[in-house]
Amino acid sequence: MAQTINRETAHGQRRIEARQRQPNADDIDERRPTASVLVHDAPMILSLMMQNTPTGRVVDDGVRSFEVWEDLPPPLDLTRLAPGPFVAQDEHGSVYVRRRLVGVVPIQEDGSTRFEVTGGLPLVYKLPDTPLSRERKLPRVVSEHVMFTPGESVHEGLPRTAFDGFCAGCHGSASGKGLDNGLQPDVLSRASDTAAYRSAPAVLTPPPAERGPAVGP
Repeated sequence: MAQTINRETAHGQRRIEARQRQPNADDIDERRPTASVLVHDAPMILSLMMQNTPTGRVVDDGVRSFEVWEDLPPPLDLTRLAPGPFVAQDEHGSVYVRRRLVGVVPIQEDGSTRFEVTGGLPLVYKLPDTPLSRERKLPRVVSEHVMFTPGESVHEGLPRTAFDGFCAGCHGSASGKGLDNGLQPDVLSRASDTAAYRSAPAVLTPPPAERGPAVGP
């Protein structure tokens, strides 16, 4: 996407430059069937998707990638949740779960990541096992699914250094202590300064026939 910029030289002359700019978070390109997702701190936002409570964040920097799965609907002729490969049961009842792997997203050294995915798909993230997850018996599949609009360019989350200064008002501070909540007015000017912002995205756009096999819970 080109952006035209007017610059004034030392002699007062106007010079017009054109350069490529990153899409804004609210840009929608209706010609594009995919969504571009820039995550500024994947371990931080994944901790929120696992447990969105103001009790402190369990941020696992051992997570260096995560899987993206498509959530599939039940068949139209399903009338009851009988025991089977796609039905999970616990003390709360039964739930239908059928997913297939779309791809794997690598995470940069600073925790940021960027990926492109087909728009309109209900997606679930699955994390790999790490020493911290095994020690604390942390869940590996996020407790909510996400969906991106075709043609959307979205920024998700902020780097953890900016979390307490902007996000803590709703989500609680990273430490869980109220005294650590503190608004920083200039936080957004530094929020996009991550490695993934300057890198090419991981492309997760296989056609349905090339996605992984359907698996249950």
